Amino acid sequence: MLSPSADPVILDVNNAFLRNVNHTREQLVGQLLFQALPADPNDPFDTGVEALRASLERAIETGQPQAMPTQRYPIRTVNKDGVEVFVERFWNAVNTPIFDEDGALLCIYHVTIEVTEQKRAEEALRLSQQEALRAASEAEAGHARLNAVLQATPVGIMMADSNGKVLESNAAHDTLWSCSSLPRNTVIDFSAWRGWWADGSERQGRRVAPDEWPLAQALRGHPQTHALIEIETFDEPRIRRIVVCSAAPIRDRDGHVIAGVVALLDMTERLKAEDALRESDRRKDEFRAMLAHELRNPLAPIMVAAELLSRKTTADGQVERTSAVILRQVKHLTGLVDDLLDVSRVTRGLVVIDQRRADLRAILA
Repeated sequence: MLSPSADPVILDVNNAFLRNVNHTREQLVGQLLFQALPADPNDPFDTGVEALRASLERAIETGQPQAMPTQRYPIRTVNKDGVEVFVERFWNAVNTPIFDEDGALLCIYHVTIEVTEQKRAEEALRLSQQEALRAASEAEAGHARLNAVLQATPVGIMMADSNGKVLESNAAHDTLWSCSSLPRNTVIDFSAWRGWWADGSERQGRRVAPDEWPLAQALRGHPQTHALIEIETFDEPRIRRIVVCSAAPIRDRDGHVIAGVVALLDMTERLKAEDALRESDRRKDEFRAMLAHELRNPLAPIMVAAELLSRKTTADGQVERTSAVILRQVKHLTGLVDDLLDVSRVTRGLVVIDQRRADLRAILA
């Protein structure tokens, strides 16, 4: 109960209020309200006194009850060490003017409900909601960034959950298979995928079974790396492409497979270029061998003719000297052609190494 003035005196208090403010009746009754329960001089955000004074003035002026919104009003108290501190409190208050039979204002009936714990819970909930919204926003932004990278990557990538339902797929993956983007949560039917092993092993050319696809293996917990597969597109006209396919399982903290991801890199043009290069090398080797043989054929008769000329003697020795020059150059050219033939045999894999023990002293002598 408060006296009806802008600076009211505390007329009476109940036990509940005493417990809430941790004061005795002697400390409050008969005291000026704002001296017994002052504002915290060191807290610039303590507006409790101002708000309560304004509400009391409106109640006196209007003669109507004034309900206050939830108000922060720290309470001065003394801790165990004897130090005066202000403890944060939140209140819901109603100031009701009390009149006598003649309509004269007797006092202000000041009712408070402490809602500190409720306010703290609401604030914690608000902060939690803000944190959740912030985390959701960051997750959404991170997903957007990841999706942008995924779509820009020239490697075909698809992710599926442990049940084989599509979670994500990028444009490069859809282009490789010549199909529109698979809707999320579509269950993958591996039996509809057409592919043949192209790794040069004993399974070369064999159809890839549904459970052999790298993503199917990854969903069972078996990572696959660098599987070379010739795939056939879904849409008409059906096109075959050779891809390098790798897949890996995604596990939770307990090690259980919760999803799998597969990456496909189109190797078709590269393999065609490698085949063309090998064919070019083969033709070059064949040409080198043919050239060596064609050069070697006329050397034999030239050498024979030079040897015949060398046997003929002349007065000035001119024919012998000329024959010696021809023989020497023919032998040198024959050595070069033989080397060319050896290179041709090596590049075509026709050289057989004859391994035997040899006396190094005899070689170096």
